Amino acid sequence: MSLSGGLWYYTDHLRPNQAAGIYDNVTSNDNKDRMAFGDFPMPDDYPTYLTHDRYYEYLTSYAKHFDLLRHIQCNQTVTKVRQTKDYITTGQWEVFTRATDGGKEEQHVFDAVCICSGAFTRGRIPDLPELADFKGENVTIALWWIQNLLHSIDISVVYEQ
Repeated sequence: MSLSGGLWYYTDHLRPNQAAGIYDNVTSNDNKDRMAFGDFPMPDDYPTYLTHDRYYEYLTSYAKHFDLLRHIQCNQTVTKVRQTKDYITTGQWEVFTRATDGGKEEQHVFDAVCICSGAFTRGRIPDLPELADFKGENVTIALWWIQNLLHSIDISVVYEQ
């Protein structure tokens, strides 16, 4: 699959290498003016609080408006990031990637690098002795978006800091 939009692109199943997703009826708890890019205001007819499909629509229109889609490479794994040999004078970075379905490693040079793991990285189930006695399935909040998974069952919520 090669779609931009990250977690705002809703599907009812996890894509390969996707750690988390949003659920089907999510509405942002931040208003559209705070979620908009400064150089591309949200359309006036958008509601104050956006559903996932409206925000995905906005992100897609932003990328099209600024001709960014040709720069987006989906289904890539970053294998290495390092400063270029002439970093002191250029400030540039080498980024090595490989297609998630295999293929050879490719090298790219960028003026800046952002590492954004976000709140939706792979979940971790804590090592608690009490879990050994739990008869249900242990899942992480990363699977919350699958509402049917949690429908009509007893659940226990464990928060670990």
